[in-house]
Amino acid sequence: MQAITSGCHEITITEITCILFNKNILLKGNLLMWLRDFLTDRGQTVRLDGEYSNRLPVSSGVPQGSVLGPFLFVIYINDLPEIVESLSLLFADDTKISNVLNDDCPSSILQVDIDNLVKWSNEWQMKFNPQKCKVLAMGKSNPYNQYEMSTCDGSVVKLGQLNSDKDLGIIIDPALTFSQHINSQVGKANRILGIIRRSYQHIDKISFKYLFTALVRPHLEYCVTVWYPYLQKDLNAIENVLRRSTKRINGLSEIEYEERLKLVNIPSMKYRLIRGDMILTYKIINDPTNCLYSLFDLSVDNITRGHSKKLSKPFVKSSVRKRFFSNRVINNWNDLPDDVINSPSLNCFKNKLDLFWKDKMFLM
Repeated sequence: MQAITSGCHEITITEITCILFNKNILLKGNLLMWLRDFLTDRGQTVRLDGEYSNRLPVSSGVPQGSVLGPFLFVIYINDLPEIVESLSLLFADDTKISNVLNDDCPSSILQVDIDNLVKWSNEWQMKFNPQKCKVLAMGKSNPYNQYEMSTCDGSVVKLGQLNSDKDLGIIIDPALTFSQHINSQVGKANRILGIIRRSYQHIDKISFKYLFTALVRPHLEYCVTVWYPYLQKDLNAIENVLRRSTKRINGLSEIEYEERLKLVNIPSMKYRLIRGDMILTYKIINDPTNCLYSLFDLSVDNITRGHSKKLSKPFVKSSVRKRFFSNRVINNWNDLPDDVINSPSLNCFKNKLDLFWKDKMFLM
């Protein structure tokens, strides 16, 4: 798979005012005039010590902090995914397109999509910045194809290659090991622990639990479903954050790690990661309207013992695919008893899961 990420320039107010008509948004009359008045003839001044500067016109953008600002921007870019064949993902003013390259989908399709995006940006006066547009090739045998993008002056710029890309706080590498992201999060967690150690001369068990769960652990669990540790060294790096930090608690430095966790009543990071997988699986299985529901297939084998919502496990070859969410959760999910699986609510499921796995909470 290869993906191209990009950023956009701002558009002018004059261009925004014609958006509703040109995008075939059927608004007219007073509502259309109200939107036009909202966007046009705007200015700004600076107040300092009760004195105001001269009023200067604002020629681009929409008023920040307004409800209409994001709404009008979404309308403006709403048709962008329709002009490309590749999968397109939009987040604010960032655009990503991606596709799986093979005999049926050559790299030329991505180049055509880039050309279509440039054509769209020229038509709607929202220019892409070629310097911010990069290519990330994912997969061990994925060739680094060269892609180009036209600029405003008609010249052609070759898009640069990325060794990794940060998307919504997750660092994605070509091999999808997420080791770089894990190292980044572990480093951030250790820096916060350093600040805590310098701020508190003595830390008791209760204070440590509050500080760790509120300030440190969220960095080690954010979006972990995506970057779940694929390598044992990465899992050890995450666990070592908790292992080293519990040694700083008064009177616990000489006690074994598992005993420290029991005394502080904090489960191991490994347990937290597995528990998070089970919670998400419960949400998906019990909500057929969930967009991730198609990841699983309910088992049709009535002979096999187990609960009523067992999942069938597909055969996969690669170790990376085995650690993918929809594969790695199946064994743990199928081993749960029917009483836990059929919990009437999410909080009830969490409580029953912790009770069922109480002997595993402090193990690595």
